[in-house]
Amino acid sequence: MTPMMRQYLDIKEQHKDAILMFRLGDFYEMFFEDAKTASRELELTLTGKSCGMDERAPMCGVPFHSADGYIARLVAKGYKVAICEQMEDPKQAKGIVHRDIIRIVTPGTIVDESFLSTRSTNYMASVFVEDGKCGVVFVDVSTGEMMGTAFGDDPNCDKLISELERFSPVEAAVGGKGRFHKRLEEYIRDHKESMLVFSYEGEDVSPSARATVDNHLTNGGEIKDPMLLTAAAALLEYLVETQKSDLSHIREIRIYSSGEFMDIDPGSRRNLELVETMRDKSKKGSIFWVLDRTRTSMGSRLLKSWIMRPLINAAAITNRLSGVEELVKTPSLREELGDALSDVLDIERLMGRVSMGLCNAKDLVSLRSSFAALPRIYKALCSCRSVIMNTQAAMFDCLDDVYDILDRAIVDEPPATLREGGLIKPGYNEDIDRLRGASEHGRGSLGSIEARERERTGIKNLKIKYNKVFGYYIEISKSNLDKVPEDYIRKQTTVNGERFITPELKDVENAVIGANERLEALEYEEFVRVRNRVGAEVERIDRTARAIATADCLYSLAETAVKNNYVRPEITLTDEIYIKDGRHPVVEKVLKNGLFVPNDTELDCGANRAAIITGPNMAGKSTYMRQVAVITLMAQMGSFVPASKCRIGIVDKIFTRIGASDDLAAGQSTFTLEMSEVSYILKNATKNSLCILDEVGRGTSTYDGLSIAWAVIEHIVKKIGMKTLFATHYHELTVLEERLDGVKNYNTACKKRGDDITFLRKIVRGGTDDSYGIEVAKLSGVPNPVIKRAKEVLATVERGSVGGEPRQVKDEPQLSFAAVEESPVAEALRKIDVTTLTPIEAMNELYKLQQMLDG
Repeated sequence: MTPMMRQYLDIKEQHKDAILMFRLGDFYEMFFEDAKTASRELELTLTGKSCGMDERAPMCGVPFHSADGYIARLVAKGYKVAICEQMEDPKQAKGIVHRDIIRIVTPGTIVDESFLSTRSTNYMASVFVEDGKCGVVFVDVSTGEMMGTAFGDDPNCDKLISELERFSPVEAAVGGKGRFHKRLEEYIRDHKESMLVFSYEGEDVSPSARATVDNHLTNGGEIKDPMLLTAAAALLEYLVETQKSDLSHIREIRIYSSGEFMDIDPGSRRNLELVETMRDKSKKGSIFWVLDRTRTSMGSRLLKSWIMRPLINAAAITNRLSGVEELVKTPSLREELGDALSDVLDIERLMGRVSMGLCNAKDLVSLRSSFAALPRIYKALCSCRSVIMNTQAAMFDCLDDVYDILDRAIVDEPPATLREGGLIKPGYNEDIDRLRGASEHGRGSLGSIEARERERTGIKNLKIKYNKVFGYYIEISKSNLDKVPEDYIRKQTTVNGERFITPELKDVENAVIGANERLEALEYEEFVRVRNRVGAEVERIDRTARAIATADCLYSLAETAVKNNYVRPEITLTDEIYIKDGRHPVVEKVLKNGLFVPNDTELDCGANRAAIITGPNMAGKSTYMRQVAVITLMAQMGSFVPASKCRIGIVDKIFTRIGASDDLAAGQSTFTLEMSEVSYILKNATKNSLCILDEVGRGTSTYDGLSIAWAVIEHIVKKIGMKTLFATHYHELTVLEERLDGVKNYNTACKKRGDDITFLRKIVRGGTDDSYGIEVAKLSGVPNPVIKRAKEVLATVERGSVGGEPRQVKDEPQLSFAAVEESPVAEALRKIDVTTLTPIEAMNELYKLQQMLDG
């Protein structure tokens, strides 16, 4: 076997779980099974290499200067990629070139901005579980953000899984003693397509876990919980081992407790579509989509975290709301801040690459252009009076000195590579300027030689060219070979002619190439010095970046409030939720036909503990209940809300049980899943929680379902006392208003005449005894023969012919727009463009319609 292949196999042996990219000249090569995998995943041509074995080794490769894209594609498919670099100049190496791993790229450690979602964090998690206790740490390597918490009593891993769902890590290290709890194993199994997971034993973490944490984190001493300490140490050791670079941008951990934020279980986050839709997992159609008018990537990521982690501290919520209100009421200040923020690029991720030594000159130019906008942002912050804006101004640093270094040092349009020169501005470094002058002088000498040789030889098309093999040479076509002087030295014969050199040309070549090589090396050295000087200011820069992100979030919420006619909610210390004219923020944005019908809500832990909502499908029950939960959440994240008036007493948890679909893979039916979710709610809810329950009990027989729904309401009202919205088709439950204190009946108003039904989308007091199921089926397109047969069966049931008691059917003549569909009034209505009418014009049109009816 060749020495190179022995070197390859020695390195591969240490990284069996990664695809090894092995630097050979201008390519990263992969061999054996790695080559087969890479050729399949990257659609590369699979070749072979003779390496002293009986058969040629399978091989494929990618150019080193464009390898980042290939690496990112492999990582996106769930692979680890180990980068093996040449650690010395091959020209100066004695024997085989020394090579070593410089970095291992994984889904949780990728930092190239072009392969990350700019508006989403890229978390890696570290978990340690033992005897019902656990610690979990999350880090975004691209920005340096690090957070952690511990749970002293979590035997079923419910709290841990909720945190994992909240942060959605793309990679996780999971450690502990013995087998993990079944629920944690199920979570890992269910997320194997979106999360790279590897396990470690507690003993795998260095015995000096405390020293590891204290040496790396400025506030490592704040970690007291042993589970959290082990998880943090394991994560830091893994990052040091894989990144093999400075991680100074990861310098502190924010230890939080579950009591700081509203608890929203994973199912509720999905049901409420906070950051993505349930149908296609897209941002459009989510709460995040409505609220995100941020101008920076940093602000957008922070806003998403605010949505996922609403506050439960009234003072902190009020602080955010006051900042939003100030920007709402001061349009000129809001516009000034928004314009300045628009010029800021992703400082957090740029500094992550600077700290890790992975940035290029273009990244430094991006930082420079962002720093240029800082004085304008600072001016806008200083014009504010709210406490939260003043806090951001106090954190702010305009970084004039860092901007000055970058402005003087780095050219405006640098090349993509760092080893070919063209990085440093004239006037910054005297040695660079001198070498650059020598190089330019040498190239000028080449032009003089070329002109002189043309004149001397009479060969008009004589040219001096260059390649890496021969250096500079004179190329003569075949038709002019008889004019070649005797002092020309032949170097190569080609199809079209011959190539020559002269002693003078060789002397100039040595001067030019020598100057260029020294220039490129010196420019790179100077670039590294500039990069390190910027990296040394990471704490100042990150602090300013956080201030920018916070200001951007407040700007976004203010801009959304103005554009969508939101109001400031009043945050109280009562148990009340009062919403006047509430609207669903997403539904009103996507509603194409007609205006959104607002509804009121009044809930508390006393006389209005539970609202039982009856009415037909498609009438708006689910939208109404969701909007109550969403408005509450928006208020506690510090946002204005879609209503005309709103008072919110702090809610500690939001639970939703809305719809279900069979989970065949997990062996769970709709009813089993429904009961599991109800069980979780009843075990974890408190008096200060908000609960949304939709059609509990519908997955089983009518009597069983009714009994379960009845018992659930009783338990909530009597034992828990939390605020609850309960939608149901079991009209028998409406009697609970008379039997249980705190229960109120509501229904979705409808207008029915004959077979036609009109949904008014209004929630009104009182119950209903009709689900309008057949009418809804007709509206949904069920064939007429089926509708007709359903009516016959219904009539039979109502007469009691199949064992049921006769029902009293109300037949109140009510006006329906469908009933007058073909009338002149309907035709006139169709022709009116209500979006262009003034109030007085609308009144005139209504008068005309009334006259038509009277006529």
